[in-house]
Amino acid sequence: MEDPSRCTHTFAVPSYDLPGDDRSEGRRWMLTEDVPGVTDRVWSCPHDALPERDVCLFHCSPEERPPDLDETDAFRECLAQAAAADDQNRSRRLCQFVDATFEELALRGATVGGEVNHAINLAHAEVGESDWTDAVFRQPIRCSHATFSGPLAVRDARFERSVGFRNTTFEGDLQLRGAVFAGPATLKHADFRGDARLWYTQFEAHANFRQARFRREAYFEAVDFTDYARFSRATFEGETAFTLAEFDDDADFDGAIFGGDHDFHRASFARITDFSDILVDGPLDLSTAEVATLELIPSDDSTDRREVTHTDEGIAETQCVNLREATVGSGTLGQPASGVVLYDCTDATLGDVSFTNSGDDPVCGRVRFARTRFEGFVFENDDLDPAAAGWRLYEVIEPEALPEESRGTPSTETLRQTFLNAKNGADETGNNAAASAFFYRELTHRRHRYAELARDGTRRWRDRVTDATKWGRNLTLMLSTGYGERPERVVYASVTIISLFALLYARLLSTVEYAPTDYLVFSFQSFITFILGTPPADTSRPVEVLSAVEGFVGAFFIALFVFTFTRRIHR
Repeated sequence: MEDPSRCTHTFAVPSYDLPGDDRSEGRRWMLTEDVPGVTDRVWSCPHDALPERDVCLFHCSPEERPPDLDETDAFRECLAQAAAADDQNRSRRLCQFVDATFEELALRGATVGGEVNHAINLAHAEVGESDWTDAVFRQPIRCSHATFSGPLAVRDARFERSVGFRNTTFEGDLQLRGAVFAGPATLKHADFRGDARLWYTQFEAHANFRQARFRREAYFEAVDFTDYARFSRATFEGETAFTLAEFDDDADFDGAIFGGDHDFHRASFARITDFSDILVDGPLDLSTAEVATLELIPSDDSTDRREVTHTDEGIAETQCVNLREATVGSGTLGQPASGVVLYDCTDATLGDVSFTNSGDDPVCGRVRFARTRFEGFVFENDDLDPAAAGWRLYEVIEPEALPEESRGTPSTETLRQTFLNAKNGADETGNNAAASAFFYRELTHRRHRYAELARDGTRRWRDRVTDATKWGRNLTLMLSTGYGERPERVVYASVTIISLFALLYARLLSTVEYAPTDYLVFSFQSFITFILGTPPADTSRPVEVLSAVEGFVGAFFIALFVFTFTRRIHR
């Protein structure tokens, strides 16, 4: 026989949609037959009906509720009764507010729940404008499929147990500034229709935002994710910011969609971070971020998801990942089977990072290096071969897709610094061939910089003369030795000097007829300071002095040849 004082409200349990990996997960968030109060897929309310009514306060329409009753007080009273109940089944039932309606759930500064393991169940409930600021939730709370029709303020609140907002709809703004989640927080499939502001929030356990949809602004500024953070397949349609966010464990953004402006400025990722298969309306902005291990392998199975970004032209075929001033310790940065992804590594620091491509196209034209620091980065792997691109590290195939500040040819000083860093990085990994090529280009751009400074009319003439002198010395070193990297140039320079001195000898000894080869032989003998035969007759003092000078110069060139040849062998 039914209790006449019991609320008669019932709720027909829907057939839950189980997309993706939900099919293999637990069902604690669902109203299944093992949930007390559910029989034959129908849930019945456990609370007492109002006097002279057949429903409780939570299922009574707001306009018919007695004005002297406060729904928040009634809510807390039910939780107090649940905590004091000896029967676990009764305690669990008293915590159920399925399909309830709260015009306002005012929990500001309150201690909510007791020392029980079962959750406060607000499944399919509708909650109006509420303030949970400074509240402390001592027991788990689940709001799956609930609707918060007004703004929800959860500033500086603390959740000591698990929290579930799975499939929850937030029609108003959500403010979680300074909130602390000591237990797992699940916001899977949540629909944020207002702004979501999570400034300074701390997630001390697993945080799951998989397939959540942020229709407006989403701010995760200075949020601390102590455990695994999951944003896979999430959609960010408005402005999004993870500025100063800290991810202390793995972070998963696999398949996420960024349809508006976003940034990860100064965010830190302590472990593996997955940005594979993302869709972005514009560059993916990871500038100034610190990432221990970055996995970014685009694929083509995301074509059907492009319309949710709400752009007229859709996602461009050429995408860009902005890594300006970022630090990436290791990882794999790939290319899609169709389309192009450009990586802007200006001022970035790269460790053991691999740029890969599933096709045959070279990767070097899809990565822009400018003042990039290389700490363990390996050049000339299977897909990235700077030699095939003429060692032009700063050129990409479609520069118009880069951020505006990265377009155009870098300055001479930027190029010099770029190749200096590349040379140091290649030396660190033992890649001598690449180090040689980078060193040559570093000094080449240094010479160009000296020329620019020498031509600068705004500088003092003494400084301009000094730079012009440095330019001359640099040019001489390049022509004579190839900056110590081209031993054949020492030979070419030696032959040139021998020929020039032979012409001088021919002019000084013009009173005597000799064959041209005699002058060349004498010049060559003087160059190596080892005269095999008798010098030409009528040798004058000027000729002897000139021969000594040539021998002095030749000694230097012989030493240069030994040095460059040995250096080349070691390269």
